[in-house]
Amino acid sequence: MSNGRPRAALPAVRAHQTPARPAAPAARRLETLYEIGRVLLAPFESVEEMNEGVLKLVVKAIPLRGVILVEKRDARVRLHVWRSPRENPERLRALKNQAEGSFARVTGLPAMDVEERESVLKDGAEAGARAVAAVVIPLALRGGPSFGIVQVEPARRLDEADMAFVNTAVDHISIALDRFYGRLRETALREQAEQAEKEARRVNANLERLVAERTVRLERTVKDLHSFAYSIAHDLRAPLRHIHGYCEFLVAGADERSRPHAQRIMAATRRMDQLIEDLLFYSRLTLEDVKTEPMETSDVLARVIAGLDAEIKERQALLDIEAPLPRVLGHAVPLTQIFANLLSNALKFVPRGVSPRIKVRSELRGNLARFTVEDNGIGIDAAHQEKIFDVFLRLHSSDEYPGTGIGLAIVRRAAERLGGTAGVESAPGRGSRFWVELKRAI
Repeated sequence: MSNGRPRAALPAVRAHQTPARPAAPAARRLETLYEIGRVLLAPFESVEEMNEGVLKLVVKAIPLRGVILVEKRDARVRLHVWRSPRENPERLRALKNQAEGSFARVTGLPAMDVEERESVLKDGAEAGARAVAAVVIPLALRGGPSFGIVQVEPARRLDEADMAFVNTAVDHISIALDRFYGRLRETALREQAEQAEKEARRVNANLERLVAERTVRLERTVKDLHSFAYSIAHDLRAPLRHIHGYCEFLVAGADERSRPHAQRIMAATRRMDQLIEDLLFYSRLTLEDVKTEPMETSDVLARVIAGLDAEIKERQALLDIEAPLPRVLGHAVPLTQIFANLLSNALKFVPRGVSPRIKVRSELRGNLARFTVEDNGIGIDAAHQEKIFDVFLRLHSSDEYPGTGIGLAIVRRAAERLGGTAGVESAPGRGSRFWVELKRAI
């Protein structure tokens, strides 16, 4: 079997050529190659074990004084000598140097940090046998670069049939070496992958544990903060009521000069009480469980409009509702607060002297229902459209437009607790279009 690489040059043949061998040696060589194939297909634990099995068969077909194999199939250069039992050390050293030089010349790789190994060539020719020039055969796969050499020192001159046999045997060794080191690399990569997977699982487990622990601590901290805010807000309402009550007493008996001051105090306490009430509601949205159920949005909106009836009439507002409104998965308290705050803002934030015009409509978007409250109000600049959903953010003073600055924060938080979201589309002087998306009740 040929691998497409240049073969070693045959030693010069003198005029008296070796007479043709009978057919029996050729048959024996074919049988030996078959046995070599069987050896190489069997599992082996090391390169040395494999090569010794091959050489044990080769020396039965061709008498050899020694063999040196030099190869680099992974990170190291390996040199393995199979020698006669009583080989001269100096001569052996010269043969090694010759093999290393041939390796560097054939492969183009430096013969550095060579790992050496010696073995006795069983059934090989004795050291005293007549010396014949060594033959160097490259180790390579078909079409690939050489990765080593086999230096064979025969005990007699080799003819063409011998060279064909040796070349074929070396071809077998090249393939076996590639298969052996490939299996080693595959095993090493698999072990690395398994180790990396174990490490990744360990790291992931630690991360999941840390995230779970920190999540629990964060949830506890958030709950404690909301509980604290709820308690403080609740406790503040009692003294405010006392202040408001004393102010009512003062207004009743005050003269014209002092009465406006007492009335301002009363108005401030009312704003503070409304602010505290909004804070309490915002905290409840965070702390309490919200269990959703199918609800008729039209019924909720009708109750909200009934509660705002006095303000609607006072401001001479025009309210347009596109019916029917879809059913949603909601909860009465947050759903009511969403519509109450959006309609209240639409009534409030209009230029002076302008009657509010409000339109409520809906549209279906897959499994969501989007409700839109459009107004003809003062509008909102694009830079502030996301900030207005923050707690306590006010774009105008309470003297211009009364309010606590929490209404839209409640709208978004309530929508999120119902599994939805809220947003706005607006431009200064062109009104606003506030929208809320909620899950549909199918």
